[in-house]
Amino acid sequence: MREAACSELGVNAPQVTGSQGCLSVVSTSDEEAHSGEETTSHEGLGEMAELQTVPRTSFLKRTAKQLSKSFEDDYDLKEQLGEGAFGLVFRCVLRANGTEEHAVKVVNKERLARHSLIALLGDKNTGREGEVDLHGCLPHHSNIVGLRDCFHTPSTVRLVIDLCKGGDLFDAIRRAKMESRRRSRDGALTEHGAASVVRQVLSALVFCHSKGVVHRDVKAENVLIEKPIDLVPLDSVAAVVKLCDFGLAARCWAADGPVLRDPVGSPDYLAPEVARLEPYGQVADVWSAGVLLFACLRGRLPFPARTDQGVLEMVRAGRCVFDDGWAQVTQEARSCTELMLQEQKERPTAEEAVRQPWLQ
Repeated sequence: MREAACSELGVNAPQVTGSQGCLSVVSTSDEEAHSGEETTSHEGLGEMAELQTVPRTSFLKRTAKQLSKSFEDDYDLKEQLGEGAFGLVFRCVLRANGTEEHAVKVVNKERLARHSLIALLGDKNTGREGEVDLHGCLPHHSNIVGLRDCFHTPSTVRLVIDLCKGGDLFDAIRRAKMESRRRSRDGALTEHGAASVVRQVLSALVFCHSKGVVHRDVKAENVLIEKPIDLVPLDSVAAVVKLCDFGLAARCWAADGPVLRDPVGSPDYLAPEVARLEPYGQVADVWSAGVLLFACLRGRLPFPARTDQGVLEMVRAGRCVFDDGWAQVTQEARSCTELMLQEQKERPTAEEAVRQPWLQ
């Protein structure tokens, strides 16, 4: 059941697993745009040739301490930060200096179905790379939550990642939407703030794509804010956001073109070619970034349907609803949004999109 709150914020959506030309831009009144309801949520460029020679198990080998050491040997576990369907997230501190903070995601293997465990750890029999391999193969990037360590026990997997103290973009958009209403306006983030956020997300995608990694689940919940926005507002030059959660990531090089086929992602952020079960590639992430920009600017998503099926029908048609509130948004911001919401063959790459003047 899609709840009423999402028609306005429009960012949470359950994950889905298992023609050319521009998008169809539809303008409606605000009343029509509010008719949708929310769905609940589930939970520097390197040389391409360099990475292609790295074995699938490179990250696991690089963190071989997981076999000879326990998590407790290197880290002190602190307070719980959050909870997901398959585990918990805690703050932890590096024992070596007693001050370096990280987060640790503790996944309970017993709660994972076999396909979910393979998605996390990969499958050496088939050569499939999992989240640990794909996330772990990425060198440091300021706009990607880094995977620092991985520890295994018979019952758990512990992933040590960067700690972000500002929450996620979903909550930031919701707060901005409420503040906008208090001022009798209808919007969310400022244009400067929205441009900054999406520029950083696109920068992360340029980096991932250069390493042959497609994220496949870019959405507001998967963008973390480094510092509390009360201290560092999102429209500040000091604000940093980071792309996280590589649980649906896949290997795909730009030269491969659209070779991926499995329909995974979150309905409201899914690219049309994915929803149509067509082959797709790296630019599917760019569509999702376009939807993210839409949400940042308007505080809602472009597909006001009451059910996930209704959303997917609109996505397949590429029918994005630009409501009357877009009159408050500059043409430059709208054009940048529309650019990323093109059909697959016309859609820019992440590298092309991040160069758009409005984003600078």
